[in-house]
Amino acid sequence: MNDILLDLTVFFEILLKQNTALAVWNKLISYNYQPYLSSSSIPQIEMFITKHKIDRSIVQRELLTKIKFITNTGKEARESINYFDCSIALSIISFKRIAPYGIVLSNNKRQNYFGLRYFDIQEFLFYVENNNLENVNIPMLDLKAEYRFMMEDIDHSLSKMIVNDKYILGPQVKELENTISNYLESPYAIGCSSGTDAIVLSLRAFAIKLKAREYFDKSDYIITTPFTFIATASAILRSGATPVFIDIDPKTLNIDTQKLSKFLKKMTLKVIGIIPVHLFGGACQMDDIQNIAKENKLFILEDVAQAFGGSWNNKKLGSLGDAGSFSFYPSKNLGGFGDAGMVITSDKEVAQLVSILAKHGENDKNNTNHIGYNARLDTMQAAILLDRIKHIDFFIKKRIEIAESYSNGFSNIPQIEVPKSYSKAHHVYNQYTIKVPADKRDALQDHLANRGISTKIYYPLPLHKMKVFNERCYIFEDLVESESASKEVLSIPIGPVMREEEVITVINEIRYFFN
Repeated sequence: MNDILLDLTVFFEILLKQNTALAVWNKLISYNYQPYLSSSSIPQIEMFITKHKIDRSIVQRELLTKIKFITNTGKEARESINYFDCSIALSIISFKRIAPYGIVLSNNKRQNYFGLRYFDIQEFLFYVENNNLENVNIPMLDLKAEYRFMMEDIDHSLSKMIVNDKYILGPQVKELENTISNYLESPYAIGCSSGTDAIVLSLRAFAIKLKAREYFDKSDYIITTPFTFIATASAILRSGATPVFIDIDPKTLNIDTQKLSKFLKKMTLKVIGIIPVHLFGGACQMDDIQNIAKENKLFILEDVAQAFGGSWNNKKLGSLGDAGSFSFYPSKNLGGFGDAGMVITSDKEVAQLVSILAKHGENDKNNTNHIGYNARLDTMQAAILLDRIKHIDFFIKKRIEIAESYSNGFSNIPQIEVPKSYSKAHHVYNQYTIKVPADKRDALQDHLANRGISTKIYYPLPLHKMKVFNERCYIFEDLVESESASKEVLSIPIGPVMREEEVITVINEIRYFFN
């Protein structure tokens, strides 16, 4: 609850550099509160600056660069007319939409604050010094805060997209494809409707190219890990092939390449490809995987759903195999406001096939060559992702900083294994996942929940234990590491707008539990 709407009277006192108001402003900035003003207040601010002959360049540089402006909708404007001071009502109604648990800073105690908490400047100074403004509530990922971080750009982009009425395959889709192609240094990028569809479309394209058939068949085997989200392996089934599950490296939680090599030396199956999953943002051992694939003539489809922006040996993940599949689900490092995905590849034929399959299999409006899908990338998601990708490097940097704080904070707790990655891997921490003794994991999760700290278990059931894969998969040897990890892993909060004090609270509560 670090979002604060400034009543104009308070903002004007700040402009006039009144002592108490300046003290409030300094507290807002030093305590990482985010101040807001309503965009409807701009005319009044303009009049005030002109009347008091205030240097607007100073206002812009020292104040407005730290303030976010809330867009007012027409519906909110109509609602505000019902109130005596409709301009103030409009500001508060609009603020409540984007920050339903925010605080209003106002000197007018008689105003209707529509259920929001409010403080005058004296009360605010007292409460912020005594840490009484908020209870602990730390989500796994604060998507509302991420939106507020970039809401001015996103609101503008969405309004522009709606007015231009290109709702399906609008220009933003091609612009995003070009942007991601450049970012990942891959010749081709094809948007699609989800990360799951990105895998399915890629596999279908491989089947058409390599087998001259619409689908693989059950005698075609594709290797992957059992310790991942179901989409990876269910996509193999949907492509017609059979998944092979090979155990994980217990340190990185990614597929164990030594066991992979051992399987291929022993196997009598018709193995055609491998899907390495860069779990939680950390790269698989791609040198080994590339060498193994080359020796055994396997295609590589990288599952990069959790690792956008990550790299191996300074090369972006997704660009090391024959294709890479990405998810832009809201919780991902690059996330939209719903489902969205992308395939990248350096293979022109695969790129063309993916594009055709995503649009019902049509080469043109009058001819359909393949069994396709309605799996196009939505224009709205593309518009949002274009705004979000502007911040991706900064967001990844913040995630890495938080991860380093966690790892340092847990360094002297022997019961905790912090995330590990290979020396050539650039980990981007879509999740920060620790391992703790199985008999402590659930108790730790309950302890953190009681302290208002959200956690998540990824994944409580390895894929080979799921009913859907009964008699539909091949299991190589035992999968003991995957089964152990499912009982030991716990993902804790991490996100690009997470505050330092929240990180410290998480560290302290986990240290308290073990000490």
